[in-house]
Amino acid sequence: FVERLDQRDNVDLQMRVFSILKSLELTIHVQKGEYNRALEILPEVENGLLKFDTKLSPLRKADFLFNIATLYFGLEQYSDSLKHVNRILNETRIDENEDLFSFSKFMSLVLHYELGHHELVVYQSESAYRYLKKRNRVFKTEQALIRFFKRLHQYDPKAIEPFRELKEELCKLIEEPLEKAPFEYFDFISWCDSKIKNRPFGDLVREKHGVTLGED
Repeated sequence: FVERLDQRDNVDLQMRVFSILKSLELTIHVQKGEYNRALEILPEVENGLLKFDTKLSPLRKADFLFNIATLYFGLEQYSDSLKHVNRILNETRIDENEDLFSFSKFMSLVLHYELGHHELVVYQSESAYRYLKKRNRVFKTEQALIRFFKRLHQYDPKAIEPFRELKEELCKLIEEPLEKAPFEYFDFISWCDSKIKNRPFGDLVREKHGVTLGED
């Protein structure tokens, strides 16, 4: 019995260490645009998600998946990114009132836009609008993004004016203390800049955090 207890406690400890440390390490690399470093630890992260699948909370699993999705987004591997976002929305069973669930819906809209699924963007923006109407709390940033995606189909696919308008609105919102959360999950402003300046999203994220490709 003691041996079984010790083994169980050891597994629980391993799970907690993985859950905290690897989540933090992955988050830091992804948010700074250090995608090569994130890729180096990705096999360990994926193995941990399999090993501790039944022990990790749905929200913790979703947080890992969102970071992996953002990693693939930064590498411009949009299909792989979308697969992980869809897993959050369809498999993790997190509460739909969780901020992460909502931000995953917006990440899905960004990805479908990048993949050229313009009709899906129109459909999903309406779906996201109905979802927000039922949420207990809605960020102004979410409202701004919904307005942006709902009217995006009215512009030429190469138009940068809607991105300039969205960036201007987001730059004001990020200064509001209650609007910080959406920007902690995904850098929507750098995404706007990538369209305005016609530059890779990852390069802009690294510049923002003072990271060079040699350091990544």
